[in-house]
Amino acid sequence: MERAFEKSMMPWDYVMENPLASIREVYENVSLNYMITELEFWLYMAASNPSTIYDIPDDRVNLMEFAYDFKHFLQALCKYGSLEGKYELSHYNVPEDLSKEELENPFPLIIQFYETYSMPYLRNELLHFLESVTSYRGKFEEYVDQIGFVNLYAHLLCLIEGGHLIVKLTK
Repeated sequence: MERAFEKSMMPWDYVMENPLASIREVYENVSLNYMITELEFWLYMAASNPSTIYDIPDDRVNLMEFAYDFKHFLQALCKYGSLEGKYELSHYNVPEDLSKEELENPFPLIIQFYETYSMPYLRNELLHFLESVTSYRGKFEEYVDQIGFVNLYAHLLCLIEGGHLIVKLTK
């Protein structure tokens, strides 16, 4: 007798078939507010962890620039998803750092993000970011969701993949 195992679909399971729906589900499961708050502490942890790739000054500088751009990308993608999907954002998903023009048309910011960062760079940077956070020992441990590291990483990776696919399909 053959056994078949099934689990509920997660956003990354269908991001290739329906990136807009997977992006919407990510922001419904993990709020933009939560992502940005956690990533702020991830940045502190990565930059102050001496046993990671970010101990190299050039890599630390790249991380700082990436973190800034990533925060704006996440906000732009959240807004773009609501505009294209024609749904209202919850009060936990309101972009706070975008200009009026970026709120009205967030797509150029999304395109710029992918012109600046290649997909291999994004996948590797996000993984290095996660590795530096999980190996960190110090003050900022108490401020982050210790149980949610991998979940947040998976949802962020899904957003990166979904956004990239939307940009490719739109060009």
